[in-house]
Amino acid sequence: MNINGINVKEYRDIIIPYIKSDFEDNVLEKQYQFNIEEGKYNDTSIFSKAEQDILNNNNSPLKKNIALKEIISNKLIHSKNPINIYSWIVKQWGGITKFNKTEMEINYFFNELESKNVTAKYFGTISSLSKIASFKYLNKYFIYDSRVAYALNWLIIKSKNNIKKFPMPSGRNTDLSDNYNIKTILALLKSNIYLSNKYAYIIYCELINEIYNKLKDICKEPYYIEMYLFSLFEKIIEEIKMKVELTINI
Repeated sequence: MNINGINVKEYRDIIIPYIKSDFEDNVLEKQYQFNIEEGKYNDTSIFSKAEQDILNNNNSPLKKNIALKEIISNKLIHSKNPINIYSWIVKQWGGITKFNKTEMEINYFFNELESKNVTAKYFGTISSLSKIASFKYLNKYFIYDSRVAYALNWLIIKSKNNIKKFPMPSGRNTDLSDNYNIKTILALLKSNIYLSNKYAYIIYCELINEIYNKLKDICKEPYYIEMYLFSLFEKIIEEIKMKVELTINI
C-alpha cells in the first residue's frame, strides 16, 4: 500500500519487531490504564441503565474502554442525530472541553477521509475528530493524538531508520510538550522530516491495519494496536530517562 509515495508496509515492518512480543505476552491488559470515571457515563440521554451496568461491571480500564467502544459504535450506526454522542466522545470521554464542531463539519471530515486526504482545517483538530471517527467506524479509523504519534516516532527512532516521522498534534500532557519533547529530540538527531499533514492520518490508519494483518493471531482487533500505542507512552518516558544522554561540546 502506497499513499502519496509513502510505502506503508515499510513502516509496518519497522514497528512490528518492537511490539510483537508484548502482544504475545498480553501486556496490553496491564499496560492500558486510561480509566473512565463512572460519572462520565451516567448521562441517561446517551446510556441506558443496562449499558451503564455493563460499563460498571468491567473493572479493568482496558475492558471498560473496549465495552464503551462497542456500545457507542452500535449507537452511532442507528442514530439519526449523532451530534450529542460526538460531543460526549470528545468532551466527556476525551477530556477536550473546547470542541465545538457542528455535525455538518464532522460529516465533511468523514468525506475527506473517504477521499484519503485531510486538509489543514481538519488536521488541526485531528485529536478530536479521530476520536469520533474511531467510534463511528470501528476498525477502519483510529485515534491519532500526541501520545500515539510520540510512540510511533520513538519506535522509528529506535530502529535508526530515517524515514519520515508522524506529525505531532497538540497535546495537554506536559511531558509531551515540555519535559520530553519529541520534536526537540528529532531536531537534535537531524531526523525531523515529517509526513504531510494532509496524508499522515490516512497513512496511520492504513498502518494500524497493516500491523493487525500480521499480528491477528495474537491481537484480537485492529483498535487494540491503537490502544497499545497510546498506553506505551509511560514506558517510553522511563526508557528515555534511563537511556538518553545529551552531550554539548562548546
